[in-house]
Amino acid sequence: MTQLVYHPAFDAYHAFLRSVRILLACPDGLDPMALRILDFFLLFPERIESARLTPALRSLVKRTPLNRDFPMTRSQPAGLSLHEWRKLRRQRARRSSRKD
Repeated sequence: MTQLVYHPAFDAYHAFLRSVRILLACPDGLDPMALRILDFFLLFPERIESARLTPALRSLVKRTPLNRDFPMTRSQPAGLSLHEWRKLRRQRARRSSRKD
């Protein structure tokens, strides 16, 4: 059966370009499993919020400074911290679930 719908997850060229983009951002290199995980989150950024980290990784993330030039941070409204933005999103999600 032929595939009628395009999705970047099934495109080998798109996968190659995503991998190159990740490897260029990490000059020290990555192990293959880390590359696959980062590729998944680059392909499906909406899944980042549902990811669970170990306590050791969670403390590492909290100590790592936020890169303000990273494109994903531009989606939050100006003047709000990341914590305030997430709180606002949760409140909006609760309101919309109550309406249903």
